[in-house]
Amino acid sequence: MLARSTTLVHPAGTTITTPLLIPSFSSRGFGSGPRGANEVDKLLEVSKEQLTDSMLISAYDLYHSHLKRPRRSIANITFVDSGGYETSDYQDLSAVFAQEVKPRAWSEQKLKQIYDAWPDYVPAVFVSYDKRGSVAGQVRRASALLRGYPQQLHAFLVKPKTQSERWVSIDDILGNLDVIGRFSILGVTEKELGGSMIERMENIARLRLGLDDASLRQTVIHIFGGLDPITVPLYFLAGAEIFDGLTWLRFGFHDGAALYRQNSAVRRFGVHYTDDQVKLLTLRQNLIQLSGLTMQLRRFLTDLDFTKLSPNELATKQAFDLLVSRNPRVGSTQRVA
Repeated sequence: MLARSTTLVHPAGTTITTPLLIPSFSSRGFGSGPRGANEVDKLLEVSKEQLTDSMLISAYDLYHSHLKRPRRSIANITFVDSGGYETSDYQDLSAVFAQEVKPRAWSEQKLKQIYDAWPDYVPAVFVSYDKRGSVAGQVRRASALLRGYPQQLHAFLVKPKTQSERWVSIDDILGNLDVIGRFSILGVTEKELGGSMIERMENIARLRLGLDDASLRQTVIHIFGGLDPITVPLYFLAGAEIFDGLTWLRFGFHDGAALYRQNSAVRRFGVHYTDDQVKLLTLRQNLIQLSGLTMQLRRFLTDLDFTKLSPNELATKQAFDLLVSRNPRVGSTQRVA
């Protein structure tokens, strides 16, 4: 069983315990244009009272003032993404349509300005700059950037080698674990892990097994863009421990699924709320649901009882059994918790 809980110690002294489900904020798709300028900042403002464990924001949004620069800790840990999502044409799996992207200026030097200005007393995880190439080359560039910030934790986000390649090379990653192991967190975007759910689960399991075989059990796998009530348990069983995404801003979490926000609101709250009220109520309820899912995953680790993953226990067990049939080591590996 590859599902596990890991405790990472931040240089500031705080600890991060996985599984960790991270609400993400991004200007992309949430009104950074003229009519709804800085809506992402408003969303963060109305949510911050419930953001106790973690959150993810983009250095791109900080640089272009879509979000206010932090002066204090809102959550126990803040993940600072490198801006690749906001500046690329990458469409994550929860996007309901292909969104045109017209990014403002962005570069590694601008990212460095954000990291340089980040207060040392606000615990953070800094993510490497998105740059394609061989995994070895990506690791070298990430190390050169992040070694200047020993006061924060570091996440290496691996990308496909070229623009024409859709998925990361698992073999290339496994061939460079000796240097990847310098990072606390190995990140991969959900969509770049494979072309089906079972393929993505299998590739996560290959990464987890490879890390364990290389005595890198403390290196945590982070799935960028994979945060909803159904896929999180599947990726967790495959060996991932950190999950972030924008799904919680786009949909309503209800009965173990992500539903169209207005439909979810009718089932949960009735029909008498305005659309603005529905948005606020749904965001707050989604944060409660994410907290509940986190506790479900942690309770599951106590005895590996799939009924603790209700209401999705049957589908989750079936997917796990298929994963084990494709890679028997997933089922025979000693449980780590």
